[in-house]
Amino acid sequence: MAEAHKGLFLVAGAGTGKTYRLVQRYVEFLREGLSPLEVVAVTFTEKAALELRNRVRREVREAEVPQKERVLAELEAAPIGTLHALAARICREFPEEAGVPADFQVLDDLEAALLLEAWLEEALLEELRDPGYAPLVEALGYEGLLDTLKAVAGDPLAARELLLKEPKEVAEALRLEAWRGLKPRIEDLERALGERLEKRYPTLPEGWRGETPSAPEALWAWAKGVNLNQNPWRNLRGDATFKALLELLRKESEWLAPRPADGRMEAVWPLLQRLAEEVLKRLEARRFRARRLGYADLEVHALRALEREEVGEYYRDRFRRLLLDELQDTNPVQVQLLRALFPDLQAWTAVGDPHQSIYGFRRADPRVMAALLEEARGAGVDQEALRESRRYHQGLADFHNRFFKGLLPGFSSVEASRPPRGEGPWVFRFQGDLEAQARFIAQEVGRLLSEGFPVYDLGEGTYRPLRHRDVAVLGRTWRELAEVGEALRRLGVPAVEAGGGDLLESREFQDAYLALRFLGDPGDEEALLGLLRSPFFALTDGEIRRLAGARGDGETLWQVLERGAGLSPEAQWAREVLRDLLRRKALEAPSRLLQRLDGATGYTGVASRLPQGQRRVKDWEGTLDLVRRLEAGNEDPFLVARRLRLLLRHETQVPRPPLEAGEALTLLTVHGAKGLEWPVVFVLNAGGWKGQSPRKDRPLFRPGLALVPPVLDEEGEASALFHLAKRRVQEEERREEDRLLYVAATRASERLYLLLPPQGSLDPQALKDGGAAERGLEGEPLGPWTREEPEARLLLEGLKGLPLEALPISLLPLAAKDPEAVRRRLLGEPEEGEAWVPEDPEEEEAPGGAGVGQLVHALLERFDALEALEREGRDFLEKTFPGAEGEEVEEALGLARAFFTAQAFAPYRGAPVAKEVPVALELLGVRLEGRADRVGEDWVLDYKTDRRVDAEAYLLQVGLYAYALGKPRALVADLREGTLHEEASPRAKERAEEVLRRLVGLLGAEAGPG
Repeated sequence: MAEAHKGLFLVAGAGTGKTYRLVQRYVEFLREGLSPLEVVAVTFTEKAALELRNRVRREVREAEVPQKERVLAELEAAPIGTLHALAARICREFPEEAGVPADFQVLDDLEAALLLEAWLEEALLEELRDPGYAPLVEALGYEGLLDTLKAVAGDPLAARELLLKEPKEVAEALRLEAWRGLKPRIEDLERALGERLEKRYPTLPEGWRGETPSAPEALWAWAKGVNLNQNPWRNLRGDATFKALLELLRKESEWLAPRPADGRMEAVWPLLQRLAEEVLKRLEARRFRARRLGYADLEVHALRALEREEVGEYYRDRFRRLLLDELQDTNPVQVQLLRALFPDLQAWTAVGDPHQSIYGFRRADPRVMAALLEEARGAGVDQEALRESRRYHQGLADFHNRFFKGLLPGFSSVEASRPPRGEGPWVFRFQGDLEAQARFIAQEVGRLLSEGFPVYDLGEGTYRPLRHRDVAVLGRTWRELAEVGEALRRLGVPAVEAGGGDLLESREFQDAYLALRFLGDPGDEEALLGLLRSPFFALTDGEIRRLAGARGDGETLWQVLERGAGLSPEAQWAREVLRDLLRRKALEAPSRLLQRLDGATGYTGVASRLPQGQRRVKDWEGTLDLVRRLEAGNEDPFLVARRLRLLLRHETQVPRPPLEAGEALTLLTVHGAKGLEWPVVFVLNAGGWKGQSPRKDRPLFRPGLALVPPVLDEEGEASALFHLAKRRVQEEERREEDRLLYVAATRASERLYLLLPPQGSLDPQALKDGGAAERGLEGEPLGPWTREEPEARLLLEGLKGLPLEALPISLLPLAAKDPEAVRRRLLGEPEEGEAWVPEDPEEEEAPGGAGVGQLVHALLERFDALEALEREGRDFLEKTFPGAEGEEVEEALGLARAFFTAQAFAPYRGAPVAKEVPVALELLGVRLEGRADRVGEDWVLDYKTDRRVDAEAYLLQVGLYAYALGKPRALVADLREGTLHEEASPRAKERAEEVLRRLVGLLGAEAGPG
């Protein structure tokens, strides 16, 4: 441990105990006589700050510390928190010097994005009243100008720094850097040739040997003008070096020469500088009036306060030491603020790992840490590397040391604190598309579970057999995780998308957004079409086409629904639900309207039965929480939808709510997995991760590098500055992808699987040299990818129009009695007459928005005894289904009461049971899904509330539940009659296969010959 009065910079690899060292360092300061009020501890998240405070508190209670009681009391008020909390403290203590109102409120990213979007456009329109800005608007376009100013406002300090530089100056610096990368490659070709390029190829322009790109335009023009089918180059068609030189120059030198768009940018740059400054002033004034500041504003104004000598002196006298966690995730502005507080690096204790810098999208820059380490070395500040990992064993450490040494510049070896158990290999690689990767995961998880693969339990300090929850699947994006999660589910492997990704990209948000758009404006055709197709109503494309075809001149789709002529029962139902919501929208909040829509349509009930049902329901809940935040102060659905549209336009990231994996595989993004660990980790598409490439029609802003507005020439081509900056950004993102892979790989403590795409950047030989063994799929493909039965393929073709992702088991009773009706339903054809349809608790229509069947099922899921039902049942229904009418509530209570009083049901009331059990199976290659009401030791029971219960039809449904769950008895409880019907489950399977085959015949006839 370094002396407490000296500075210390720690480079800490994954799992090397950095938090422990920070805590020990903090306690050392206290032992030296410092007060907790004199030690500033800065963490990356509020959660990390809370953990640090708690661990310091525990350590102080157990350690020998002077004046322990006083120290513990002061610790509660100690400045331990995020950097933004520290900046807010400075602004509150010196509001006048910071230029902020004394009673300002701090906005989170979501609120700040919404206000910025609104205030920015308002400020821009005010400024554009000046006709002098016309050339700037013409060069960038209004949207391009708005996007550029949005980028400037997001990081005003860094943007101002770049705006002070002329584009030509920035381009020259990038051009020099690019040339220094290109020139050695030309020299390599010359060395391989064995003679001077000018001698071998006399037409090659001179000047390429200089240290600056003195002839880039001539080089590019020369390479572009070479035609190997013409003289004097015809005789060089077989010259490999010449061809390589041409390819290199054509590919790499085009952006070395200025382009027409560069001149256009230079001409309007002074206008952009002036406009940006004026807009920033207007935004600052608007924030002052509103008394609201975002995180970036806190940094700006805290720095402004610290520029005042008296403020800086105050804090330098007050704060004596700095502890900084996650140094690699800081940005230049944040370091500037900390340097203003602690100019002497001997007051710093900072810890970080440059190889875990993965937050470039948050302006984090690993070069900041590198520069600080270099400066600290020059100032004689102690530096130490933590090189013993307590997370993984030595077998994995050996792989990391061999493989990442060649991938990450400056990588230092890390040793493990424990040896592996048994023989390796500990790392495996597999190559294939996502479908194959999912099958491989299923194969390997099954293998490890059957073998009782031992994993080290840190809490117990011993080994135990692997469980599902010990396995994580990490991906770059949640889209690929969702695809693999669905494949794993079909293969019978429990997996949960625990978190990561953007809520605004989820299906549940999109559905809610469509609903709010419609409620705000019933004339929004796009919203209504999407809403009718969504799982809320699931109208078929055929039904939608019939509605659209019924429109008169100037008539909207909603007016067609309102008119009501010739509507199908499904469309009539949709109309009534939407009418009810429109009547209520003046009285109820948008979030409440969404809840009513869910209750009326059974949306979350359907979602819970779909693949990743828990994840879908959680995303719906997260969407409701988001809407509640946005509706505060204004409960108009139109305005809430407008705010959501602003978030989408601003490309704001709203994190999806986390979900506990339980006894299932955890599916998580690599960013979401940072700081976590699992015994076994699968990394999806390793070496195939690609960030979003900068677009020429959008501003390119990278702090410390370049600000490039979207200026194009008359041909629509971008500037050379854009191409130079894009090249640099892509190189930085490639390096960050390498660091992301390191973060993903070091989440594993026992075994690591790297799953490679068919085409990727990782070198298989390098993986092999690192110790990764190759492993492939064994035997025939598993699960849904093996569909060899012709009848199954035919049926699946016919199910394409079904709005669900699997065939509901509850549809089979109707298929048994009237397969033609099911065929029409699957293909979206109109009904002919009225066929008997089994009542489903989620589908039974009722005026209050929730059917009696749904109310009964909710009661019997909630209550286990008659006394509790009588005491709490009515209140439960009124709170859970506020739209239910009194008659429905009374009827539901009576039917639920019958289950607890009828003698026929007595054997199935007191026994240990599971309720609402998900059921899934495949017959003839067709995925079937449902949910069993009540499952006992050797039976499955479903409640039925129909006016007339068709026992034979329902026993097909419940019998299939029992078959799938391995129970021999299937029971149907007729709650109205108080009777019980029973069948053996194996017979249900045979009947179900017969029903599916009949469907095959009907769908085959529909398809016609050939």
